[in-house]
This record gives sequence, structure tokens and C-alpha cells, in this order.
Amino acid sequence: MAENDAGRFILRETGVVLAGEAVCIALMLGVFALLGRLDRPVWIGAAVGLILALGNFFMMAVSAGSASERAAARQLLFQIRDLGLALRTGTEAIALVL
Repeated sequence: MAENDAGRFILRETGVVLAGEAVCIALMLGVFALLGRLDRPVWIGAAVGLILALGNFFMMAVSAGSASERAAARQLLFQIRDLGLALRTGTEAIALVL
């Protein structure tokens, strides 16, 4: 996956998380409003919770994407190494036969 595509994917998924958080926060605020307890600490808690949840998801997605790219690069290096070993073994076998 290209770097630009990965960035768009992360932003799209973060948007999905934002939508889910917005629904849950709205439900939470509705419950507090029904109970008559909707005051400043509730609003601050909702805002801080939203920021922490989005930040956590975004950082997790970025680090997972980075780890995935490193693993793909490492796999390519192992495949190149295996090809080199196969070529070396094949040339040694030919040399023994001759």
C-alpha cells in the first residue's frame, strides 16, 4: 500500500472512530441531562475523553502501519537473501559435478 493511501486509510478510520465517539458522547450527555447533572465537569470530561480516544486510536494506527511497512521490507530482504543462497548452492552443486 502506498504511503499516501495508508495515510488516507488512517484518516478515514479515525473519522469512523470520531463518529462512534460522537454518538456515545451524545448518549452520555443525554443521560446526564435527564438526570439533571449536566454541568461543566461533564462537558470537560466528554471533551477530554474524545481527545484522548481519538489521539490513542490515531497513534495506534500510525504505529501499526509503520510496523507493517517495516515487516514488508524485512520480508523482501529475506527473500533476496534466500534467492542469493539458492544461487550460491546451485553454483556449488554445479562446481562439484564438474
